[in-house]
Amino acid sequence: MKEVVLPASLHKIKESAFLGCKSLQMIQIPEGTEEIGYGAFSHCHALEEVVLSSTVTHIGERAFHECDSLAKVTLPLISNVLEKFKDKKSLRKVTFLSCPHELDTEPLEGNTLLHWCVVKEYPMAVIDGIIQGCPKAIRQRNTLGQTPLHLCLSNNISAEVTKCVYDAWPDAVSVRNELSKTPLDYWRENGGNEVIGDIIKENASITTTITTFLLRKDEKTIMMEDDPVILQRGHHLLLEVLKDHNDKIYTNYGRRVEFGKLFLEQLHSRNML
Repeated sequence: MKEVVLPASLHKIKESAFLGCKSLQMIQIPEGTEEIGYGAFSHCHALEEVVLSSTVTHIGERAFHECDSLAKVTLPLISNVLEKFKDKKSLRKVTFLSCPHELDTEPLEGNTLLHWCVVKEYPMAVIDGIIQGCPKAIRQRNTLGQTPLHLCLSNNISAEVTKCVYDAWPDAVSVRNELSKTPLDYWRENGGNEVIGDIIKENASITTTITTFLLRKDEKTIMMEDDPVILQRGHHLLLEVLKDHNDKIYTNYGRRVEFGKLFLEQLHSRNML
């Protein structure tokens, strides 16, 4: 049984309905079907293509578990439906039935589905499918003003996904977010990976002169031109910033210890670096 024709009157595919159908290669879900049950197509190892209808709004857990030959999927642009395919590394093409001019944003952080897929490292075919179906999505920003490329370079996303996102909007590399940081800033902070640098056509600078400063609690920053100072605990916060352009801060207790990326974020947000 390589292909199944399902009746138009079907509203739900029951749990484990096609469990272990090892020769099934293609399945098309008819319009009117709303739900695919738990494990419905689990262990269909030969399944290569799935075409969902626009009416499908719910897919049960493990519905396509271990469908490791799945290469082509057509589906509605719904996050809880798309989520069931996030672990399908075999995917080569994802087509969405319809796409809005702009993607909806979630209320808290303002991320779109594209932002979410980038951070969660969905298969590249999924990300490319969203970009192709919704060209404006690549320019949408979240609450912090971050483009999808910001998230690629701040989260060390794979080169394959980063290239896909960069190629869709190369100028995003110089777009500043609410912290006045560009994707390039994040790339440099994370060590200036050469492979990613080749993609975004940038090279890390070898050295950068950085002014040291003294930050007092609840007071404005006092800029200093003297030698770098060291980190201490207590009323004053003294920071040493290396001149080597690796964008890392180190304590100086006889050895260099990474002080943390989070603190560096705070410095950038206050335009201290």
